[in-house]
Amino acid sequence: MEISFKNEKLKKLCEDYHDLSREYGNKQAEKIMQRIRELQAFENLYDASKLPQLKLHPLKGNYSGCFAVNLIQPYRMIFEPLNGAVADYTTITKIKIIEPRTDYH
Repeated sequence: MEISFKNEKLKKLCEDYHDLSREYGNKQAEKIMQRIRELQAFENLYDASKLPQLKLHPLKGNYSGCFAVNLIQPYRMIFEPLNGAVADYTTITKIKIIEPRTDYH
C-alpha cells in the first residue's frame, strides 16, 4: 500500500529510527517501523486484515472512518484510508498515518 503521513513532521519522525526511539522508546520504535513496512508490503487493506498479529480493526467515535493496528499493548497505530470504500477493504490501497502510537482505551 501507499503510505502518507498527517504532516511533514510526523513523516520525518516515522522515517528516522533514532528520533522514534527517543520519542517512544526502542521497542515501540521498532514496532512502529515494522508495522509501516508491513503495511507498505500489502497490496490493499484486505491483505493486511489476513495477518492476525496486526489485529486490524475499524474505529468509531472521534476516529470514525479510521483503522488501527496493534503495536505493543496497549498502543495502536491509527490511519485513515485515502481511497476506496471503507466497507470494501480490497479497494483501499492508500492510507495516511494519523497517530503512530496512541492508547485510545
